[in-house]
Formats: sequence, structure tokens, C-alpha cells
Amino acid sequence: MALVRWEPHNLGNLRHEINRLFERFWKRHGDIDGISWHPTIDVTESGNDYVITADLPGMSREDINVQMVNNTLMISGERKSEHKDETSHKIERAYGSFRRSFSLELPVEEDQMTAKYNNGVLTVRLPKAENVTPKLVEVM
Repeated sequence: MALVRWEPHNLGNLRHEINRLFERFWKRHGDIDGISWHPTIDVTESGNDYVITADLPGMSREDINVQMVNNTLMISGERKSEHKDETSHKIERAYGSFRRSFSLELPVEEDQMTAKYNNGVLTVRLPKAENVTPKLVEVM
């Protein structure tokens, strides 16, 4: 067994290999070169609202769906490829459908939910429901 000197610049190679491993593991049908696309999302609380912010660059409003089902927010959509009639030499940006869902800790006022899309960023505001009282169930 030969000893190999470890040098810090090898961390980039290690990170690249780990990323490739995860890409192969999560490879889905229809992904380009095994790259699946899941937009980055922040879920925060601001006063009496939940605020969900999603980076969705290169998409149009018509390609984004936002809905609430059983106190679960679902954001889905599709980013379409811009390279239909071109000869591509390298594609690193991912395209295709995505779906993200988030269960919220407290009930929200679904009828007051708002969603705005501006400069590639989707912002969803969900006001928390007022007067939420836990239901106590007697154990028999």
C-alpha cells in the first residue's frame, strides 16, 4: 500500500465526486445528464405570516402552480429548455418539472394567501389562522 500525501486542493475533487454520486443516486427519468432540478426555497415566519420564497429563474408565471391542500403548501411547475433548435455542446442548467411541498405547523387563512412572482423569485404569503385552539381528545 502506497502512502499518498493529502493536500487541501484535493477537497474540490472530493466535492465533485460526492456531487456526482448524489446526481447518479437521484437521477430521474427525463433529466438532462442526470441533473434533476429542485428550486431553492426559504420558509420563514414574519409576524403573523409564513413567507415562502422560491428561486425560479427563467420561468414564466404560467408555468408555476401554487396550491394549499390539508394545510400543506405545494409549489410545482416546469422550466422549459431554451435549446430546442440548437446544437448543444454542454448543458449544466437543469430543466423539467419540479414539485415541492411543505406541511405548516399551524393552520393558515387559505383565502388570504397571496403569491407574487418578480424577477425570477416567487414569494408566497400565508397568514396564520387566528384563534386556533388545540382540540383535547379524551383517551378511553
